[in-house]
Amino acid sequence: MAPSSIPKTAVVTPFGLWEFLRMPFGLKNTAQSFQRLMDGVLRDISFAFVYLDDILVASHSTKEHSQHLQQLSKLLSANGLVINKTKMCFWRERT
Repeated sequence: MAPSSIPKTAVVTPFGLWEFLRMPFGLKNTAQSFQRLMDGVLRDISFAFVYLDDILVASHSTKEHSQHLQQLSKLLSANGLVINKTKMCFWRERT
């Protein structure tokens, strides 16, 4: 989230004023903004398909898939995006 947008997420609670430092889902236009961000970041990656907070990586072989995952990880990191490793699913075959 842009630092200038953080104050716009402020919530007053009995414990004080709280502001989101990362974009939470549920705010108006959050999903659309995140989709636009991901489309921009992954625009030059032909093997990755994104829908909101899901990224599908399609590869022809195990070796190629490993290379794709490394490339994707570096690209996301270079753009300041963090992957939650507890939500990852690897090596799924098409059914």
